[in-house]
Amino acid sequence: LHGSRFRFSLQLFPAIMQGAQAEESIIEAFNLIYDKCQQFDAVAVIRGGGATSDLNCFDSYLLAANCAQFPLPVITGIGHEKDNSVLDIVAHTRVKTPTAAASFLLDSVLGAEAKLITAETGIFRQVNNRLLTERNRLLTYSSSLSIHVNRLCMTHKSRIDKVAQQLPNALNSYFSRQQHQLELAEKTLELAAPENILKKGYSLTLKNGKIIKSASLLSAGDEISTRFSDGSTVSIVKKVNV
Repeated sequence: LHGSRFRFSLQLFPAIMQGAQAEESIIEAFNLIYDKCQQFDAVAVIRGGGATSDLNCFDSYLLAANCAQFPLPVITGIGHEKDNSVLDIVAHTRVKTPTAAASFLLDSVLGAEAKLITAETGIFRQVNNRLLTERNRLLTYSSSLSIHVNRLCMTHKSRIDKVAQQLPNALNSYFSRQQHQLELAEKTLELAAPENILKKGYSLTLKNGKIIKSASLLSAGDEISTRFSDGSTVSIVKKVNV
């Protein structure tokens, strides 16, 4: 059967639908369907119209028990409008005619399609809303990050500019201090120079070219040299007092 957008795959399981053999025949058809029920979605028990007495087989306990316990939904359309059989009562869905059964199946698929379309629309809407929300959040984060980075750059630039302004004065001050220390060191070296010490009246005593710092290093008869600021003398030690 073809709907407007759907295709139904049907398989016929013939059965006697009235008379003494109907109960056994319909149960046998149920058993055949059960053996491969994984291939189907539903079972339709249908027949054309007939007399009310022809419907007695559908009041069978065994047939009703098979229908009630069947793993697939059972739809009955056995061709009568006013009377309900026991099979109609225990079936998943009862319709009046085989044509009504076909309409029920088509309407069920259309209803399922409508639910899928609604779900699809809802999913797309939620996804789009989520994407829009996340996009706005990213834009907000990006803007905030840009502002923060610019502010941080300006802060560090201000610090660098301040250091750059202070650096020449700091360098000049450093060099001035070092120059002053150098001048002090030069002055100290100048004052400590032997020539200047000799000019103050001091003299240096040398023996064999080495400065004598203690009288105990000399002995009578040693030749020593005495250096003054304006010259030197050579002497012979006569006596050492220690």
